[in-house]
Amino acid sequence: MLLGLMAIVITPKEEEPQIDVTFADVYIPFPGASPREVESLVTNPAEQIVSEINGIDKIYSFSQPGGAMIVAIFEVGIPRSEAVVKIYNKLYSNNDWMP
Repeated sequence: MLLGLMAIVITPKEEEPQIDVTFADVYIPFPGASPREVESLVTNPAEQIVSEINGIDKIYSFSQPGGAMIVAIFEVGIPRSEAVVKIYNKLYSNNDWMP
């Protein structure tokens, strides 16, 4: 019990810790397509390609009429500029799969 109390007192604390978590939103337009078409032709292939990027923690996607939105969350500490360049390079190097 005494060691636990001592650990609480010694452990440094910050009121507002600075944690750098990088998010990247990618919108892929597909005018005139239904959400089902967008999901099968755009969202699923884009998710697969983005998930191959090193440093991605989570991916969320939304299919809507006329396009898809993909949100990529990178691991803590990856700089924003590096993350954007990785996504840009990966998507444009696989540009042939887009309708």
